[in-house]
Amino acid sequence: MRTIFVLLIISTLIFLPLGVIRADTTSVLRPLSDGGGNDSASWTNTVSTTCNSADCYIEVDESAGSNCTDSDGDTSYIESTVQDAGQTFNIDLSAITNNSTISQIDVTACHKRVGTTPPNQFQLSYCLDGSCSNSGTDIGAGGNYGEATQSFTGLSIAKTDSTDIEIGVTVSGNRNKIVRISQLAAVITYTPPQCDDGIDNDGDGGIDYPVDLGCDSASDNDETDIPSGGGSESGTAAIPSSNTRARKVIFSGQAYPGGTVEVYRKMFEKNLYIFSPLESSTINPDGTFEITQIGLFGADFFFALKALDPNGLSSGIISFDVDLASEDTLIAKNLTVPPTVDFKKSVVTKNENVDIFGYAAPKRRIEFMIDKSIAGETDSADNGAYSFSTSTVELALGEHYVQARQYMVGAAKENFSSSRAFKISTLKFPQADLNGDNEITVADWSIFLFNWQSQDDQLRNKIDFDSNGKIDIADLSIFLRAIKL
Repeated sequence: MRTIFVLLIISTLIFLPLGVIRADTTSVLRPLSDGGGNDSASWTNTVSTTCNSADCYIEVDESAGSNCTDSDGDTSYIESTVQDAGQTFNIDLSAITNNSTISQIDVTACHKRVGTTPPNQFQLSYCLDGSCSNSGTDIGAGGNYGEATQSFTGLSIAKTDSTDIEIGVTVSGNRNKIVRISQLAAVITYTPPQCDDGIDNDGDGGIDYPVDLGCDSASDNDETDIPSGGGSESGTAAIPSSNTRARKVIFSGQAYPGGTVEVYRKMFEKNLYIFSPLESSTINPDGTFEITQIGLFGADFFFALKALDPNGLSSGIISFDVDLASEDTLIAKNLTVPPTVDFKKSVVTKNENVDIFGYAAPKRRIEFMIDKSIAGETDSADNGAYSFSTSTVELALGEHYVQARQYMVGAAKENFSSSRAFKISTLKFPQADLNGDNEITVADWSIFLFNWQSQDDQLRNKIDFDSNGKIDIADLSIFLRAIKL
């Protein structure tokens, strides 16, 4: 029986652009136990028991929530004031195929300070087989809970059964202020063993079956093909003949005018995402689309559609769990992707309005939710663009999360988009707080000068304080008015 269920998944955790996608990512990995050898008497849990004599991983697991606003905050945490005090936790690597290469570890913490500003500093860390590395970049916790992620990139870790990776936190400052961590988690990026790309690379006329090299049998080190007459390659198990019948899937629905729609597929048995070559793809000026995917061999597939608006922003992924065992064609129609959400300024001064903009289907009512409370509505234009402004007077300092959904008046409301975060600050020019410690000091001046001289557009754009697309004396003037020496 064909089954379909739709999920929203954050696209940056799963997909890379175009082509065969060799890199994959884990889900959010949470602490399973305290780390080996790095439990510190300088870190204590919620009831002030030192972490070298208590299971402090329980305090920072909080698996019921995937972000800082969902964590249970001050009812569960670890904390320390001692410089160089480290605390690490074990995570489960079983989702990563052996012989994969780990290239990046992103560690995320939900944090706050206890005490007045200025805060103490801390860094996130990871350990490989007992050898630990801090990020090298200090984080200053604010007076309210905030979420910070530090990335360890350029790694080349060969994953085996014995690979041990831990994640943790280290106090890097020497101020007598408490660093409190309410939640700690990681996402790991890795490349599975080289996989078949779905193309007949060896020229035998067979259809390459997407399977991990070296995983199909102990001795087979090349691609596993389905020969044109069925059967199997020497040294591998035969593919059932029912899996050699080509099938197709047709998707149609509503995306963003002027945008694009991408299709990815993955066979359930194999840890490989592929950007799918399409038989036909039509994106109309009004954002409606029809896409056909053919040549599907096998029964069970995971399909994902990613729609991008004209600014290249995605609201998330629509994904399908598809059973094609009994039918040759699946038609998925009337699909509607949620609106995209972006901010004119992602950090705003307390009591200043937050300005939200993005794309939806043309002439739709857009409803906004901030921190699980409805914040208001607006309408999209003929080209799908919308803008919305709302007060922050009733919102606390710190991070807040916005979601949007669209509907036609008199019809059912669609699903909400994935969350986008903005921050409320007490600073008059919060965008000048380049290191995020809720102060504008000489440390921010150093970052400003580095970005000013950089050839990297992304870095330079961070100091475009007046949002006019130019980095010039006006941006310098804003910073100089904001800095406190």
